Amino acid sequence: MSGPVAPSEGIDQTGMRRVNTASVLRAFLAQSEPLTSADLVEATGLSRRTLELIVAALQHAGWVTEVDSPDGAAGRGRPRKYFALVSTRAVVVAVHFDEFRVHTVVADIRGEEVARAEEPTARFDDPAATLAQAVEVARGTLRSARVGTESVRAIVLSLGGRISDEGVMVTPAVVEAWAGVDLCAPFREAFEVPVIAENDTNLSALAEHWTGAADGTETFVYLIPGARLSASLFLGGSIHRGFEGSAGELIRIRGVDIARWREHPLGGVSSPEEVEQRAAQEILDQAMAGDADALANVRGFLAGIAALLSVIGWLLAPPLVVVAGRFDEAEAEVLEILREELVAVGAPHFGVRTARFVGSGGLIGAVRLALDVAEREIFDLRNMP
Repeated sequence: MSGPVAPSEGIDQTGMRRVNTASVLRAFLAQSEPLTSADLVEATGLSRRTLELIVAALQHAGWVTEVDSPDGAAGRGRPRKYFALVSTRAVVVAVHFDEFRVHTVVADIRGEEVARAEEPTARFDDPAATLAQAVEVARGTLRSARVGTESVRAIVLSLGGRISDEGVMVTPAVVEAWAGVDLCAPFREAFEVPVIAENDTNLSALAEHWTGAADGTETFVYLIPGARLSASLFLGGSIHRGFEGSAGELIRIRGVDIARWREHPLGGVSSPEEVEQRAAQEILDQAMAGDADALANVRGFLAGIAALLSVIGWLLAPPLVVVAGRFDEAEAEVLEILREELVAVGAPHFGVRTARFVGSGGLIGAVRLALDVAEREIFDLRNMP
């Protein structure tokens, strides 16, 4: 229970009302079920009369609506009123794009998906054309959700490469034409809301922290092995981006044999290309069926991961490492072999799990980051009704 705000020096009546309004709005946000005045009194500690005024203001602002009783029972005496948050009063947009596809998700302020869309990337070698396409896909997704652009509070873009804090592509992952491109500008112009561009590996780590394999873990390393070798350092509850977003760009290390990762038969576990994914899965299936050559391939691939994790482990000493890859039914066996290889290379002790989200992590993490941005704006006291 947050408790009411008492008058004090330095805060006027308007300030008190806004603080209390934020408390009530947070109470609605925290509950998916409709609330009564009694529920709100318990959640906030405010008086019934104060709550009535605040709820009326939130209704007028479109944040709250009166709804029928959840159980449909009228009861005796004066009927209780039920109120619910209009969760689409504020929405966020997540956009992920690469050389193959453009994906978009519109989520309400609770993080629930309202609509999604995807289509093939038309011309990834032309950054302006790709960004224009992504803007139009986002607009179409909002139309599908029947949500106006005025409800959009934040947009987060997910894509590979080293991206500066200002949203400029420093080092592209695939096509050099993207170098120096302001990724956010077309979206800011189209929607006039805060826009952030972030590396998709970092966003995938954020997704695992939100509702995935690292839920409840404040420090961990997220590793994508194989063709898309990269890592994210999640330290003390947040992504460590490093200077100009350089942290985790393992593919840039000249001492790492990148060709070995890209050309390894199992490199496809992290590839966005379906042909490479199927080839890697076939080897995993053969290894699990007892094929000696396939098993040797798997063990060799995991030995390389173990060597890399040993260096990261002794440098950062994380309690957990999350490994992302399409391992499917072989997941348990892969983890067992990886733990054996970690012991063999003398790595420090840390937990190892496979990622919950593979392929979709960037989009899910983009939703989470956009929600963080939106909530800061919504709960800024200057914006309270």
